Amino acid sequence: MTRSGETPRQQVRKAKQTGRRRFSAEDKIRIVMEGIRGEDSVSELCRRERLHNTVYYRWLKDFMAAGKRRLRGDVQREAGREEVLSLRDENACRDASALGSQERPDRCVKVLIAKGADTNVWAREGRTPQQVAAASGNRALAAVLSRYGERKQSSMGSWRV
Repeated sequence: MTRSGETPRQQVRKAKQTGRRRFSAEDKIRIVMEGIRGEDSVSELCRRERLHNTVYYRWLKDFMAAGKRRLRGDVQREAGREEVLSLRDENACRDASALGSQERPDRCVKVLIAKGADTNVWAREGRTPQQVAAASGNRALAAVLSRYGERKQSSMGSWRV
């Protein structure tokens, strides 16, 4: 133990952690691009950036590998929050049988309608989906179907919106 209460091993570990610099992705790309441009030698670039040559060449290798993967189309891109939520809803609502198991079937209905589902189909009993939802007490689902413009049949048999 030393006066600071740390063992020599702890002091060495602490010195390594504080001595190691972290580079952001933007900095790594900037440094690699400067090296690719070739305006200065790699040795000069690394000296200026206070970087070891092997670290630069590792970044260059990673950079080139990522570019190859991207050109081949092997890379998964980052999706935004809205896109992730939309894909989750779509996957959860692959078919109409999933409606009964959903916590919020109105979201599922919106996805199905956006994909081209017809809200005006008639069930065997001669009722529309909105009528079935209302009869079963599912007000949220009935409101969604009504909002998406379910057509009503008049007594003459013609359709009106």
